[in-house]
Amino acid sequence: MDDIESELLAIQDAMDIAFKAFCNQGDYSHEQKRDAYAVLQACPTMSGQDVIDKFGNSQSLLNTEEVVQLVGLYVWSFKGRP
Repeated sequence: MDDIESELLAIQDAMDIAFKAFCNQGDYSHEQKRDAYAVLQACPTMSGQDVIDKFGNSQSLLNTEEVVQLVGLYVWSFKGRP
């Protein structure tokens, strides 16, 4: 496996861990979970502040605190990998 494949797997793993951790913290609707995953998909390509600015408003069914939490979970999951 080359470096690019390893990086892509690490990103996907971090997204999966963050998504599961987020969903385990509350009773979210299918639509909120969809929005949560959209937030996580943006994390690898945008700054945390840009993600919060984009999704922490009326464009999402999640509130700003939830978007901040998702970004934090993603960063924690990604940085915590071996």
